[in-house]
Amino acid sequence: GLVGSEMCIRDMILIRSLELGAGTVQICENIEYLKLSSDERRQLYERFGERLNIEVGARGFRMEDFMPALSAAADFGSDYLRIVVENGNFAVDAKTAINTIETMVPYLEKAQIKLGLENHFNFTPHQIAEIMQRINHPLIGVCFDPFNSISHLVGVNEAFTTLQPYINSLHLKDATIRRKNTGFYISGCSLGEGVVPAKELLQKLSLYKQIESVHLESWMDALETENETFAAENLLNSEGIKYLRSLL
Repeated sequence: GLVGSEMCIRDMILIRSLELGAGTVQICENIEYLKLSSDERRQLYERFGERLNIEVGARGFRMEDFMPALSAAADFGSDYLRIVVENGNFAVDAKTAINTIETMVPYLEKAQIKLGLENHFNFTPHQIAEIMQRINHPLIGVCFDPFNSISHLVGVNEAFTTLQPYINSLHLKDATIRRKNTGFYISGCSLGEGVVPAKELLQKLSLYKQIESVHLESWMDALETENETFAAENLLNSEGIKYLRSLL
């Protein structure tokens, strides 16, 4: 991930997002925004908040992970916090997840911030749906990623159908799939050039007016140098934003 600094977040994330014409950006844990002081985060919000909605993403499902992320979300003026459950060797089962989210709810209500549980690697889509059914709270939903559930051998369409009633934010990315020896190789590509039915997903979510935000995620391997990686990622972002705008 990029080094957490005010300059890094300002120049590489916020300014670039504005240059691309984005209305919302999600700053996740790989940017290490928690290294910034509360005052530094608030200064970024004061500078960019009127032009750009800044959301926060966090990793970890203990209260000691959640509370700093919630405070950072408030500093950035965010109304949305995305959570990835797993963090290192700390594993969470469904019962623990439900109990933890129920503990989080009063803090979310006080801050009026919505929570998005990402369909990452810890739970299957059906397990996440069961957690959502048990919680049944308007501030709690799913941040849907089309490809993450592949780790459970659940494809894009099946995962989406299972989680659609609970989706409140979308990480939209694309990929190609090809045979490689005795297995399959999944590789990120420009949005619209792979197997993800982006237009169909957006249309289905729009019918229920349930989506808070749509985030382009440029999924790619690092290249030989940092400059080459940034250049390739900038190209993917520019192409992806252009394609995404054609769908909205």
